Amino acid sequence: MNVPWQGNNGGFGIADHPAYWPAKKKRDVRAAIALCDELVTEENLEYLYDLGYGTDPIVAVPAVTIHETQNALARTYGQWLATKMNWSLDSKIYQTKTINRDFNTDGWFRIVNEPAYYGKVEPGRPYIIADDVCAMGGTLASLRGYIETNGGKVLGMTVLASGSGKNVQISLVGDTFARLTTAWNGELIGAYPQEIGHELESVTEPEGQFLLRCPSYDGFRAGIDGARNGGD
Repeated sequence: MNVPWQGNNGGFGIADHPAYWPAKKKRDVRAAIALCDELVTEENLEYLYDLGYGTDPIVAVPAVTIHETQNALARTYGQWLATKMNWSLDSKIYQTKTINRDFNTDGWFRIVNEPAYYGKVEPGRPYIIADDVCAMGGTLASLRGYIETNGGKVLGMTVLASGSGKNVQISLVGDTFARLTTAWNGELIGAYPQEIGHELESVTEPEGQFLLRCPSYDGFRAGIDGARNGGD
C-alpha cells in the first residue's frame, strides 16, 4: 500500500528556524503556529484537500498527551491543519510514553524503539496523519498500522519537515524488499523478525535503505545491540 506523504520544509533545516525550539521544547503554541503558517505550502494544502475531499477525515497526531510532554509542535500542526481544512482533530488516540525518540536520529535506535499507541479508532472513518518531522518514517508507519488494524483508513500523511526537504516514499517498494530478502545471503529476512518482533515487509522505505547500507549480519547485530544497550 502506498500511502501519500507530504513534507513542507522546502529543503532547509527546520531546527534552524527561531520558532522551532520554543515550539518543540517549551510548549510555545504561538511559535508552533508561526512555523505552520510559514512552512506549509498552498500546494500541499491543495493536495491534502484533494485526498480528503468528500470523506470528512479525522486528523490524527502521533503524540503523547499534553501533560506528558513539552512538545507542542506536532499537536499544534494537527490542530492547525484540521482548522484550515474544516476537519476534525482526533482526541482519542495517543502515543504511549516510553523512550523519547524526538531528538535521536540514529537509525538503529529508531528501528529498535518503535512507538506504540493506545486509544479508540473510529471504524470505517478516514484519517490523515500529521506530525512535525519525519526521520525514517517509523512513527508515521506505526500509527498508520494502529489505525488500520483497528478499522480506520489512512488516506495520507503530512509533516512540517523532512531531512531532505522533499516528499518521502514511506511504504517499502518492491525492489528494496527484494534486495532485503537476499541481503547477507538471506540472513536478514530471518534475523529481522527474531530481533525486532515483526516481519521485514513492515519496514519503511527509509528503514529498508538504511538496512541495506549495513554490510553484514555482524554489523546488524552490533547496531541492534548498541541501540538496546546504549541508553535512551
